[in-house]
Amino acid sequence: MKHVDSTPEVLLVCDSSLLAPLLRDLCMAAGCRVTLLPDARAALTHLQLQAVPPTLILVELLLGPASGFHVARRLREHCAAPLWLLSGTDRGSDEGWAPTTGACGVLRYPLQAEVLRNVLAKSGERAHD
Repeated sequence: MKHVDSTPEVLLVCDSSLLAPLLRDLCMAAGCRVTLLPDARAALTHLQLQAVPPTLILVELLLGPASGFHVARRLREHCAAPLWLLSGTDRGSDEGWAPTTGACGVLRYPLQAEVLRNVLAKSGERAHD
């Protein structure tokens, strides 16, 4: 019998050479496997090649050249996994736009491992509904 790995898989879309490694390490500290990709094209290709969707998708809002909102919309068209936007700003407009992308909401920096664990727990509950 084949062992099924229950480790949560996070698809992290971030093109910042400073933020990406920090976010990857934070996800790993929360007990996740992480696939780090720099843009929508790479993320969409990854999703199409995977037999099992990720547990969670995290998308940095300040992606270039496309915004994180645009990337989230494109990913949502191909995958129903819970998707959260990542932002370093305190603009309330981010929360207003998040539902239009299919995102669950916006997580703000500095992101803590405990917050990520809570999001993962909620993601797991949704997967079993």
